Amino acid sequence: MRKHSSVLRKQNAHLLAEFTEMNTSYIEMRKHSSVLRKQNTCLLAESTEMRKHSSKMLAKSTEMRKHSSKMLAESTEMRKHSSKMLAESTEMRKQLGVLRKHSSKMLTKFTKMRKQTDILLIQRVAPRISQLQLVGESWAH
Repeated sequence: MRKHSSVLRKQNAHLLAEFTEMNTSYIEMRKHSSVLRKQNTCLLAESTEMRKHSSKMLAKSTEMRKHSSKMLAESTEMRKHSSKMLAESTEMRKQLGVLRKHSSKMLTKFTKMRKQTDILLIQRVAPRISQLQLVGESWAH
């Protein structure tokens, strides 16, 4: 019985040592688990902040895209208007060219008619002037 008791004590001591070692490992694992939980909580908070920031940036990006689309539409509208104005300006320049040519022709005709009128006037007035000169000379004598 003593031998059996000694064997049991040895087994008991061995089991107690194993239990103590396992208990120590368990305590270390709980400490490590607590550290990991704290780190996980910090990472979760950071992740939440990053998601909030990402949402804000996405909203800003969406706003910028909307503004960019609006500006593009305005630019397209301005280009259309500019093209229309350029076409109108080109047409007006063509019409001005036609008017200048017509005006030049009319001025040439007017000048010719004026010369002819001057010639006719001189032809009609010249004999009268001669008569007046003769009348004037006769009175002077």
